[in-house]
Amino acid sequence: MNNFIIFLVILNFIFLYYFKNISKLYGVYDIPNKRKIHQTSTPLIGGFCFFINLSFLFLFCTISSNFNLINLDVVDKDILSLFNYFFFLAIFIIGFIDDKKDLNPNIKLSILFLLTYTFLNFNEPFVIKFLNFSFINVQVSLGRYDILFTTLCLLLFINACNMFDGMNLQTGIYLTSVIFYFFPFSQSLLITVVSISLLFFLILNFKGKIFMGDSGIYLYSFTISLFFIHFYNERSIIYADTIFLMMMVPGIDMFRLFIVRILKKKNPFQADKNHIHHLLLNNYNYKKTIILLSIIIYVPLFLIKIELSNVIILLIYLFIYCFLIFNLKYKHVN
Repeated sequence: MNNFIIFLVILNFIFLYYFKNISKLYGVYDIPNKRKIHQTSTPLIGGFCFFINLSFLFLFCTISSNFNLINLDVVDKDILSLFNYFFFLAIFIIGFIDDKKDLNPNIKLSILFLLTYTFLNFNEPFVIKFLNFSFINVQVSLGRYDILFTTLCLLLFINACNMFDGMNLQTGIYLTSVIFYFFPFSQSLLITVVSISLLFFLILNFKGKIFMGDSGIYLYSFTISLFFIHFYNERSIIYADTIFLMMMVPGIDMFRLFIVRILKKKNPFQADKNHIHHLLLNNYNYKKTIILLSIIIYVPLFLIKIELSNVIILLIYLFIYCFLIFNLKYKHVN
């Protein structure tokens, strides 16, 4: 296992060194327009690099399991099968096409729904069957709606992360902070691989050399969603509202955007410049914007770690978020 991790680190160093060549072969770029904040065409290879890492991991685990070479963690055994690999491949392809052709949101959402719903029908360990809350002593059973509910949760998180992705380091910092939260719970090889991929992505993304792209957002958010569900079902995370607190950073901004767009009689999925990073950049420079976004990201995770009441954490976060939003000047909102 250690040799495989060393191999992946070397592989990612190759990506780091040859990213321009890889970008030309991959051929997908984010072209600047009036809605984008970057000024030059930027390769969207964050998802491609992660997919290659995943592909080697699936291959390694398939071979190792067949020959009993390693003892996989529970979450790895549940996810890393050759059958499941084709779901990850399909999600990557949808993201690639979306990066290349800008898919219609309804078509994209429908395809992701079908893929996720089908995946869950064949992977019962990742289905949410009940809800425990820290503020009531009643367990809510989802019954026959469990797969549908789980599918909707996964799609909401994927879409929220996609909308949250707007500037260098923004989504990378959020996903990295969440994935590090899982380390005490498991020795999962998949978690290690996701972490390695994210760290190397952040090195290039920090300098604006590459972007994650929809292929990366879909893959990372789908994979991390499965971790949330696994650790919840395994009782490493006891309450559903704890998961909500960790996933709410992109989710609350998505909810605000939907409300604003609906009030303006626009399509909720229509892109605009009302995202939180747009509002922050209208008032602060890039460095201050990243600092403020990092505070928004780390505050709930820190408060969860010190075991503050989940209700108190939510109120603190909403106060910080609303205070920040109401004190920003809305400019270039169309």
